[in-house]
Amino acid sequence: MTGRISRQTAAWALAGVCALAGCDDSLNAMRRSGAQGTMPGEVSKENPYQHVNVPSPLNELLPRAIQIHEFTSVEKFSAAKQGVNVRLQCTDGFGSRTKAFGRFRFELRQFVPAEANKAGDLIRWWVVDLLDVAANKQHWQNTLMLYEFKLECDQPLTMNTKYVLVAAFDSPYSDRMFTERVFVARP
Repeated sequence: MTGRISRQTAAWALAGVCALAGCDDSLNAMRRSGAQGTMPGEVSKENPYQHVNVPSPLNELLPRAIQIHEFTSVEKFSAAKQGVNVRLQCTDGFGSRTKAFGRFRFELRQFVPAEANKAGDLIRWWVVDLLDVAANKQHWQNTLMLYEFKLECDQPLTMNTKYVLVAAFDSPYSDRMFTERVFVARP
């Protein structure tokens, strides 16, 4: 009985490692299709990822929700460039903070007051691929247990002005997720 449980545990662990490591060649498929992706809400004719079914209980460790953290702010990155320093938190099936392997798309939009949909005209968008382990480590902040993305803007952002930041997450291992946050640009 002990040997069978051991082999079964090893089989589940191997399946989980393969699923989480991307054995389906989804990273190369995404690179071939380009990193631009689609706008949130748009239907893509080409899905850059082929869904990977992650077995239970390993699927509970995958992100179930994303949230733009309140520490997100506008910052000056260099003498000539400013942008948004996005801090983003992913939550797994246990309600704990977790890492996410996939692609994030961020949109900075004008704030529209007195409307149900506060997101107005698109100012700038960025795509950050975290399917690669090295890129994932680069953006992960271990102390805060969240991701940090320094997204440069081509045009200056007006201080003390409200903006809407939209984030979308797409991965072969989980469902697509969206979140948005209204924030005030502060120095």
